Order: sequence, then C-alpha cells, then structure tokens
Amino acid sequence: MRSRPGLAAVAGLSMLLSSIMPAAPAGAAAPVRVILDGRVLALDPAPTIINGRTMVPLRGVFEAMGATVTWNGQNRTVEVARGDRYARLTLDRHLACLDRTCVTAASLDTTPTLVGDRTYIPLRFVASAMGVKVSWDEQRRAAVVETDKPPVPDVAPLTISGIAAGQVITAPTPLTVSGAAGSVQYYLLDPATGTGRMVAAGPDASAAYTFTPDPTNAGTRLLVAAVRDSAGTVRYSDPVQVLVAPDTNVQLTGVAYGDVITQPVTISAKLNFVATQVTYTLYDPATGTQEKIGTAGPGESVTLDPQVGQTGLRMLVATARDKAGKEYSSSLLFVTLQPAVRRYVSGIADGDVLTHGISIRTSGNYPIEGVQYLVDDRHYAWGYNLDWNLTPADNGPHTLRVKIYDKDGTITEMGPYHVTVNVKPGLWTSGVGPGQVVSGPITLKSWSNVTVTSVEYQLVDDAGNLLAVIGKGAPSAAVTFTPKAAGSYAIRTVGTTADGQTLTTPVIKFKAYFGKTYSPQPVVAKDAFLDLASRLAQPLYRETGLSAALQVAQAILETGWGQSAPVDKYTGQVSYNMFGIKGTGPAGSVISNTWEEYNGVAYRVDDSFRAYHSIEESWRDHADFLLLRSRYAPVQAVRTEPVLGAWALRQAGYATDSQYPLKLIDIMNRYDLWKLDEITF
Repeated sequence: MRSRPGLAAVAGLSMLLSSIMPAAPAGAAAPVRVILDGRVLALDPAPTIINGRTMVPLRGVFEAMGATVTWNGQNRTVEVARGDRYARLTLDRHLACLDRTCVTAASLDTTPTLVGDRTYIPLRFVASAMGVKVSWDEQRRAAVVETDKPPVPDVAPLTISGIAAGQVITAPTPLTVSGAAGSVQYYLLDPATGTGRMVAAGPDASAAYTFTPDPTNAGTRLLVAAVRDSAGTVRYSDPVQVLVAPDTNVQLTGVAYGDVITQPVTISAKLNFVATQVTYTLYDPATGTQEKIGTAGPGESVTLDPQVGQTGLRMLVATARDKAGKEYSSSLLFVTLQPAVRRYVSGIADGDVLTHGISIRTSGNYPIEGVQYLVDDRHYAWGYNLDWNLTPADNGPHTLRVKIYDKDGTITEMGPYHVTVNVKPGLWTSGVGPGQVVSGPITLKSWSNVTVTSVEYQLVDDAGNLLAVIGKGAPSAAVTFTPKAAGSYAIRTVGTTADGQTLTTPVIKFKAYFGKTYSPQPVVAKDAFLDLASRLAQPLYRETGLSAALQVAQAILETGWGQSAPVDKYTGQVSYNMFGIKGTGPAGSVISNTWEEYNGVAYRVDDSFRAYHSIEESWRDHADFLLLRSRYAPVQAVRTEPVLGAWALRQAGYATDSQYPLKLIDIMNRYDLWKLDEITF
C-alpha cells in the first residue's frame, strides 16, 4: 500500500473528534460554525452534529479551501481533490478511498449521509485527508480549519497486528487487533466495490482468530477490523491492503512416497484454504481403474485398508473441492500395496466376564469361505456372526475358538478366548416400551434365559403395588391388554420357573392416548421462507459473525423450508422451533415424537422440543445456543466461514447424520446462499 506524509493518521481522525468535541446537549444549542483560516464560513445549509461528529454540506467548506468537489449521483459518491490529495466517499458507507484505485484507504466511523435532500460528509476526516488541520473550539462552538497546518495525528489508533501492507496471504493466518477492547470482526473487502465478507470474529479483541483464505475470494483485498466495546460503540481499523492468493496445493499426510502398505493406515490432507470436502482415491496404473477410499471434511481423515487382491503399485491422490466446485488435487503418491492377510474376531476378548449374551463378528481383508465357532472344543455354530445367547446354565469357565475356512482349504484358528460366564436368571417382556405412548391394544409376550412354566402380566401403580392381573399363560403365549382410558399405566411381568423360583421384570411405564394428535406444520409460506430467513439471519451475522448462509441452510434442512416445524402432538401448540433444538425454550416446550429401542424393538416416545413465541425468538436462541456453549467451541472458532462451520457442527455433535455437513453445503451451493454473507462497508 502506498503512503504519504500526513495520511497515515487519517484513518482514525474522525474518531478523535469525539474526544475533543462533545455532542450537542439536549434541547436547543448554539449552531455549529466552521471557521476557515480565521474566517467564519456562511454555510447553507448549516453544519450539523451526527454521532458526535461535525458533518458539513457537500461543497461549501472544501471549495472554500481550494478543493474540487464532485458528486456522482449514479454511484452516490463524493470525490474531493486538493493538489495531489484525493478522497472518495460513498453515501452510507464506511470505506473511504484515498487514491483513485483505493490502494490507500481509510475507515469512517460516521458515514456520509443525507439530511433532508442534502448530502453531508465528515468535516474532520475529509479536511485531514486534504492535508489541513481541524480542531474544536468549544467556547465558540466551532470547528476551526487551518489550511497552513498539518493534520493532528490520531491517538491510540486501532490496528491489525502482524499484517503488513501488501502482504500475500497464502495460508491460514492469525489475526489480532491492538488499540481497543471488546468483541472483534474482520472484514475482507473488494477495493473496487467496498463489498466483501467477514473472515474471522470473536468475543475478545485481544485474542487471535484464524483467517483461512478462500479460493473463491482471492485477489487484492482490504482487510479491516471492527471492535465493539461494552457500550456498543464500534471502532474501525485503517484498511490494510493484502493479496489473497491461497496456496491450493493439497498435501497427503499419513503416508509417504514409495511406502509399502501392509496394514490399515490413516490418511488425511493438509489444506491451506477453505474446501467443501476432500475425496481420497486409489488408481491402478496397470488397469486404469480407480477406487474411492472415502470422502471427509477439511482436517478429517479416512482409513486405507488394503484388501487381499489389491496388490502392487498404486497411485494415491486427495482431491479437495472449493465452493465453486473447482477441484485441487495432490501430487500422485506412488505406493505399493502388499496387504498381509488379516483376520479379525470382534465382540470378545480373552479374560472377559460375561453377564449377558454377546454378539461376535468374524471378518478379514479377503473373502472368507466359512466360520465355525467352538465352545469348549465342541461345535457350537457356523456363520460370520454369532449371537451367543447365554443362560445361567452356562455359568462357569468356557473356552471359545474360532475356525476360519478359506477357499483353498486353509483352516486358521483364532483364540482361544477364555471367558467366565456369570449370568443371572432373567425375564423380559415385549409389546410395549418405557415412555411409549399407545393408542390402542398392546400384545404382550415374554421370554427368559431359564425355563419358565407360566407368567402373569400385572397392572401396578407407581409404587409397584398390584392393581389388577391383565392375563396369565405360557411365556410365548400372547396376552392382549387394551387400556380403558387415556392416562399413565405401569406393567410388570412375574414368572414362575420350573423349580418354583419367581422372576420379575422391571416395571414398564407407558401412556395411553386416544385423542387427536397433531403433526409438524408450516409456519411460513414456502415461497416466503428465504426472504424471512435472510431478514433474520443477516442482522445476527453482522452482530455475532455467525454465517448467515449457514443459519439459513440449517433452518431449511431442519424444517423443510419452514413447512415442518414441530408442534405439540397433543395440543397443536406451534413451537416456532426452526432448528430442531430439544429442551425448554422461552415459551416452554412442545411434545413431539422421537425413536427409542427396548429389548431390541424400536418404538416412538414423546420428547420435548424448545418452544418460542415467534420465529424471530427461535432464530436468536439458535445463535446463542451455538455461540455461548463450550460444546460448540469448534463452531465458534470458524463462525464466519459457512463451509467450515458445517463440518464443525457435526464435530460438536449437533446432528448424528454423517452426511449433515454435505447436506448443508449442498443447500448453500444450490441456492447460492453464500451471498447472504456479503456485506457493504
């Protein structure tokens, strides 16, 4: 960036005015005057004070000091030139250009504005840019302009630390600011348009926040910091010109050129730029075929597990994709696959104490012909997977061996696994689960790990006291129970064994409901959703730095464009919950369905979702939910970047869907939601 004497201090000079020139007191005050080289200027309209700054009409003062003033109504800009000095300001914008190409620029904390039908611009800033001194005379309530004196240097300027003018940014770069305390936001602007995006943000201006360059936002840019103090006052740094030129090389890690791979290896890719995903692929140069290993997010890894038959020279490549769909590939990494034959038995370990049945899985990195399980040297079962159902009759020490049969006749024995079985007699019931809500008859059956001659199904109260006997019979015989009325119920099963022992199941509490139920419903017309969501997301983005594109994509995914918001299934109360957050909200909660599993059977139960008084309230709560909870620290660290934020949401456990980040990114791409993060400075 070019510099010239007297302009280095221009960026914050308009902010200095607030410390030497107080705002007008409440009620009538003496008119503001401008004194130029000892002469009071007759300005029509008169100067005014806005946000503690002296604002003057477009021409009077500057033409009086010999400057040329040009107004461009089409792009709403004011150009002021005096000798070799130049300033261009745009109505309602903070960015001021100090040369015609905006290589040198400054930030305004009070923007040029319309008062009535007249354009007003900040006196101190423009006069200082023209190389003259401006001071405040409180006694005369006048701004004093002295053209034969240089500008007054700013005090305690706000600066971005460690970033030099003209710096080339190729990789993730830490950003810090000095000169102010509060929350901070960093903007990356196009000098030609004054528009751009936030690239980092956080609650502590003294902390470092990382700016990861985006290939879709490369070029000459202006980097600006904005700090908001506890009183809500915002200060801006002077723009620093940088060249964003991301290093788009993709470097494979976890494996090296020429490696001989015999065992599974974990591989990832080092990236210096924002990528939507990374795909890992193996190429066979002999056949020209390729095999996808997997797709992961930036910074995530995949496992290369070579199978028998995948032998010989291979080429490994990682391909990253940016927001525009452009792909960047690593150098081809030649490796040799020489996979050793591997066989695995999972679900059991030598020395285990087994208190219940277990599932055992046998596999390998090649096609296994057959698997035989032997218990205490006697055949027990064939199959790749074994559900070892244990009963008290099996209690004591046992030895399990696994024989693996290959197509060539080879037999490999795995084990022995020495285990101790210690299973207690038990009784279980199916047909209803804890917390389930039923709307009709239920069919009850029971089973046990010992011989049970009969069972009795009992209706009990909350304390376990018997209320009634529902039915009796053999454990496998079905008994039907029909609730007579809506309400809460509790059932237990009591069985009698062949030797006269009594077994009792845990009490199963459930509810019966026969009335009308309500399903998720629209809270806004589908074709109006995007406008509504944008109107809510963008102010929060400007306030907190949380990407508006990411906010809107989440709401689209969670509610189907606002057409499927949770409602209370019993009362029909609308939750206005746009993000599927469970718990209790400002308007309480609504009851909706979720899935549980009991004794191997999946069923629906009631769960509470946050309720709000409005969509607006839900939107604010979602931002607080992500930005104020330590669990979501990964999201907070990349809040301004929607792609990295999408992957961070999964990392923090917002959703269990492994495809959640890719679904969000697809929505942002498909509907060009990236534009919601654009700002005009």
